Amino acid sequence: MSASVSPGPTATGLAPNPTMPVQVGNPDAPLLGSAATIGQAGLLAIVWIFFSAATFFVALRLTVRFRQNASFLSDDYCTAFAWLCLLAMSILQTVQMPSLWYTAYLMAGRIAPDPDTLFNAFPIIKLFWTALWSVKASFMAVFFRLVWPFPVHRRLWYCVAVFAAIAYIGCWLSSILSCNTPADYFRPGKCNSPHEIWVQGFSVIYSTSVDIASDLMIMALPISLLPSLHLDFRRKVGLGIAFSLGLVIMSVYIVRMTKLISGGTRVDIIGLAIWGAIEPAVAVIVGCLLPLGHLCAEEL
Repeated sequence: MSASVSPGPTATGLAPNPTMPVQVGNPDAPLLGSAATIGQAGLLAIVWIFFSAATFFVALRLTVRFRQNASFLSDDYCTAFAWLCLLAMSILQTVQMPSLWYTAYLMAGRIAPDPDTLFNAFPIIKLFWTALWSVKASFMAVFFRLVWPFPVHRRLWYCVAVFAAIAYIGCWLSSILSCNTPADYFRPGKCNSPHEIWVQGFSVIYSTSVDIASDLMIMALPISLLPSLHLDFRRKVGLGIAFSLGLVIMSVYIVRMTKLISGGTRVDIIGLAIWGAIEPAVAVIVGCLLPLGHLCAEEL
């Protein structure tokens, strides 16, 4: 016996295909995707292990900064705000864990998805973007002090800042407007017309594209300054590597994106939850590495 299931949008803003026939049978049947190999306790461990790692680096960065300056700079506040968003995300991920696994087990359509999953998914994805863009703001604050003596690069910095701000606003709008009626976002079985599903897919592609594009622009600002600096080749290479740390975050973006496109019409909601927890944590850690390396070098 087969039936159609329309569980509504997931935490990524992408809804499973409502026209896809699935088997309704034993709820204890083996799960697909990441749920087949990672249990609820494993997912919970991933969320809090990466959060703890990010917390360690943030605490280390702020401690070293305060020991040297007796105060914090704007990039420190941006990193701290990103950490707060990561904390809120981790708490919401923990709260929605039962609903997430409930949905994973019952994707066959025997029971309608728990509405709590949809209510938690909405703030989680917004906090996800806010954490990532706060790390970008931290990098921008660091690089502003570097480009300030160079008028052309200073103007480019403002251009990148405007682009990043517009991209962030666009991420919110594309998610909120992914349903013809915004209230349908929180109603299981709604927001699954062909047009709405296309908009949801566009929202994911748009947010990932502007995320990567803004990171490339931010990295290009200090790297483009290297040829004009009076440093030996080895130091320029070292700075180039340091300024390219954003590539680590981008690699996680790409892995997460494959979770959206590799499953075809079926969304791996557990896999997306895993990488949705890993990506902002890695971003916060990487956001601490550049200033932390500089601060520790001065400390030594």
